[in-house]
Amino acid sequence: MMDPAREAAVWARVRGEQPQEQPQAPTASPWSAETAAALYQAEAAAAYTYQRLAGRCRGSLRRSLLGLAQEAAAQRRSLEAVVYLLQGTRPPQPRQEPCGGLAAALRDAFQREASGAEEAFALAPQAGIHGEIICRLGKSREARARTLFCLVRSVL
Repeated sequence: MMDPAREAAVWARVRGEQPQEQPQAPTASPWSAETAAALYQAEAAAAYTYQRLAGRCRGSLRRSLLGLAQEAAAQRRSLEAVVYLLQGTRPPQPRQEPCGGLAAALRDAFQREASGAEEAFALAPQAGIHGEIICRLGKSREARARTLFCLVRSVL
């Protein structure tokens, strides 16, 4: 079965009507040293957030958050190397922001990870020699989003 928008476009062509402009999906910013630095900042902030949240929890929730923090820290280190290769300097450390309530912080983290995964997958083809690292970042962020979904479900 064809989706309604596509079906309408087909019938418009059959009737000889001018096609309507389709809204463009947001595109990732072009690959640059600044983009790599922004990705680094996001990973460093994620590692910090998960570490802080783990400090407030116990048991399996704590272990899961510490695992997320370790994964984000590993990605941060890879991105630090990419930024150094592109700029010749180490990226600045991000400003640390306080976390809110646990459920709200997990929700915000899920949204950041999900959108970050999409951004990384969009950037990977543009990143040249660094594309594989950026693709791994996208996979990592996607996996962390799935884990966060499970954590939110267990907290609610």
